[in-house]
Amino acid sequence: MGIAHTIVVPHPGGLPYGVVGIRTCFPNAERTLEVTSTVQEPIELLRNCLEEQFQRSTDQLAELTLRSRQRGFGGYDHDTLAALIASARQTVSETAHALKRMAEGSYGTCERCAVDIPLQRLEILPHARFCVPCQCRQTG
Repeated sequence: MGIAHTIVVPHPGGLPYGVVGIRTCFPNAERTLEVTSTVQEPIELLRNCLEEQFQRSTDQLAELTLRSRQRGFGGYDHDTLAALIASARQTVSETAHALKRMAEGSYGTCERCAVDIPLQRLEILPHARFCVPCQCRQTG
């Protein structure tokens, strides 16, 4: 039996293989679960989390784009719809970048100082590109 890991992932409606518990990965997720797994490695759980976030954000962006083409903007005022579209694009971009880093083998390493980003930070912010000290310097 492997070491138990606690990773936070969105709850898609069913429990993934090797999963028990309840918590959240994304503040906007309606139903969520805390994962305690001896089956999957933390990176696999984070990948699943990112892939699900990418799919949700892509779907949201497609829906918002359609609404932007409707007469009356599908019930949104123009500024609100523009802000929602910009936010969805940002999320898609950040998530895609994180998945690309996973594929390249550089996920979890700070892009500025090259130290490992703590797993706790990645659990909270799976698309994190920087460790906390570098993020503070980046946003200054």
